[in-house]
Parts: sequence; C-alpha cells; structure tokens
Amino acid sequence: MKRHIFWLMSLMMGFTSCFHTIRAPQNTVPRRIDFDQDPFGGYIKITSKDSTRYEGELIGSRNDSVMVLKSKSISLAKSDIVRAMVIMYNPGQYGFGYLGILATPLINGYFLGITAPLWIISTTSAVAEEDTPNYKSFPAKPVMVKKAPPTLISESEAWKELLKYSRFPGGVPDNIRLTDLKGRQK
Repeated sequence: MKRHIFWLMSLMMGFTSCFHTIRAPQNTVPRRIDFDQDPFGGYIKITSKDSTRYEGELIGSRNDSVMVLKSKSISLAKSDIVRAMVIMYNPGQYGFGYLGILATPLINGYFLGITAPLWIISTTSAVAEEDTPNYKSFPAKPVMVKKAPPTLISESEAWKELLKYSRFPGGVPDNIRLTDLKGRQK
C-alpha cells in the first residue's frame, strides 16, 4: 500500500509543473534561469477590437501606442486593444525529471523511511517554485487581498505592469527607429 501511495504522489508532482504556465513559441523568450539577463522583450499576444490577432516581441510604448516586432514592426493604439498577454519566459520542463529524483531514495534500503519524506518535501517545493505563472494579462485580473473585496487596477496601471516586460520598459526612445530593430536570433 505504501508503495502505491509513493508512486501516486510521484506522478501527481510530475504533472503539477505544467499547470499554471503558458509556453511561447520556441526561441521567442528566454528560459527562466536566463530571464533576468535577457535584453529582449517578452512575447505578446494581442487581440484588437476588430478581432485581429497580433503576436511578437513586445518592444514598448510610445504616444499611447504599443509596438510589437514579428517579421516587421507593428504599432497599435492601446485603445484598440481588447486583450493582451505577455509571456515573460518559458518554464523548464522538469516535471518528469523529478520522478527520477524521487526514485533515488529507493536505493537507500532501510533508510527509505527517513530519506523518502525528505526527497518528497524538497521535490514538491522545487515543483511549486517552477509552477509560478510566467505571464501577465490585460485587462488585469482583480487583485485579491485577504479579508477585502477584490480590487481592480486601472487600465494605465495594467499597461505599466505589462510594459515592464518589454524591450524598452520606460517607453521607446524617440531616436530609436523601429525598422532598425532586430529580433532574437534563432
């Protein structure tokens, strides 16, 4: 019976690493471990009022417009955007790798009762860390605070939050020509 519980818990942890993440196309965002040193913007998916969809690197904003780079630069007025989602990084694919880690206490023989719980605790915390959302959405979801009604952030605050993950978080400088920008090298 204990063996079945062990394997059931192992499988559950293996599957939990992909619950709250969204993957961007390959080579469009960094891996999580490289995220803080990456000079490029996140991958944005935009739906406009006329239901047109745009995707590409989030460059930044200038004069109430959002700039996106795919094969060419696109500038969209913020007022024309209904929904947007910025994917900041692609998560690692560690879920099933943790199963191998969980199997290592089995080689400890009599000490299995001590090592198995330690491995389960450490593996669960590692999976939980990898399971944090890797994206931001517009319009923003209500912010939940304990023992308080949900609060909505303003549209301008929601855009500020999204634009933190652009190539130019402070706004695209006037001396930058969008046609000169190059995307990630594949």
